[in-house]
Amino acid sequence: MAEDYVGVTEGADKKLRTIKDTIGANEVHDEVISIADPTTITQLLKVNADGSTDANVKFVDQLINADIDAIAETIEIDAAGLGSCGIQITGVWTGTFLFEGTVDGTNWITARAVQFGGTLVSGTQVGGLFFAQIGGLLKFRIRALAWTAGTATIYMEATAATNAVTLANALPTGTNTIGTVGVTDLLGGLCAPPTGTVINELDPTWNADGTIATIVYKDAAVVTLFTLTFSYTSGNITKILRS
Repeated sequence: MAEDYVGVTEGADKKLRTIKDTIGANEVHDEVISIADPTTITQLLKVNADGSTDANVKFVDQLINADIDAIAETIEIDAAGLGSCGIQITGVWTGTFLFEGTVDGTNWITARAVQFGGTLVSGTQVGGLFFAQIGGLLKFRIRALAWTAGTATIYMEATAATNAVTLANALPTGTNTIGTVGVTDLLGGLCAPPTGTVINELDPTWNADGTIATIVYKDAAVVTLFTLTFSYTSGNITKILRS
């Protein structure tokens, strides 16, 4: 079987591959459409003559960076088709950042990220490394909620690679059931911070049987924002009270 490459007039970035074969006394030609760089045989997507396809698709990480030096400034990244985002904030600055995501491209909702080391936060008043789950979002951004002085340099890299699973808080001593960890992730708006504040620290307390008793939510200055108190019946949570 021999293969000939024929140029396509629609553009230099396309090519038409003809596969020639001899069956008995007959010469048979099959055309294969390939999306590829004409200077290389490597194909991104190929539709074969029999209708089958061959694909060599690579998802490319997105990396962006920008400086923020005033209130309401943002840096955003496209999240469609990606799963997680790494965030690095450096510089000398005084302000408050919020993490936000959107699905419709218009309405931005407060999101959360894991600070390097395990703390789950909805924003930050200090620099560092953070990791956010962005699967299902159209875009993800950082917004300056408040600003006093300085310039922050922000790098964001979104990737389709699998992200590590991190516990927001250490397990208490003794016997623990993994299924009871991460209950705050299911509380939705009950854990939303008061307007103009950012949750920076969670301090849990535990009952003697290993179940969680309270979670105290604090800001970067370690000031208590609110407390969640858990009630149980036969070992099952029956009420969560915010105070």
